[in-house]
Amino acid sequence: MLSRRAFVAGSALLAAVAPLAAAAPVDPKAHLTALYARVTAGKGDAGGQQYWSNPATRAKTFSAGVVAMWAKAEAKAKAMDDVGPIDFDPFTNSQDPQVKSVVVDLLEQQEKTAKLRVTLAGPGYTGPDKSEGTLIVDMVREGETWKIDDIWGSVAGDPWSLRGLLKQQ
Repeated sequence: MLSRRAFVAGSALLAAVAPLAAAAPVDPKAHLTALYARVTAGKGDAGGQQYWSNPATRAKTFSAGVVAMWAKAEAKAKAMDDVGPIDFDPFTNSQDPQVKSVVVDLLEQQEKTAKLRVTLAGPGYTGPDKSEGTLIVDMVREGETWKIDDIWGSVAGDPWSLRGLLKQQ
């Protein structure tokens, strides 16, 4: 039988340790893998629009620097009556996502930065040049959360980066 004193001591220890465990940051690979689980949900055609098309959601997904750049680029595009700074899904490097599987690999990690490779597989990534199915994602830790700071990819051999596209606006 558990003594009352042991119960109180155990409860106090649990109460002290629980906030520390809850505050520990999720590693960047686990965080990005969770994001891509939603991108590839169902038939693999969901894409990443849920993360980048809405400014409120964007702030939860991307670094403060990217969010500020995006807002500036959108304001400029709106003033010019343009579509906007991003006209494709940077999470799937496509207009029409058809992702069947994703592999996320951690390439390097420091205390507040990480670089990951995302390899996409599906009908749109089967040609001779499968580089369009490979993305590099730079992440930064803001507080206790990992956020995307840039996405690098290529289309028909032409490289692009999310920050680069936002700066062009």
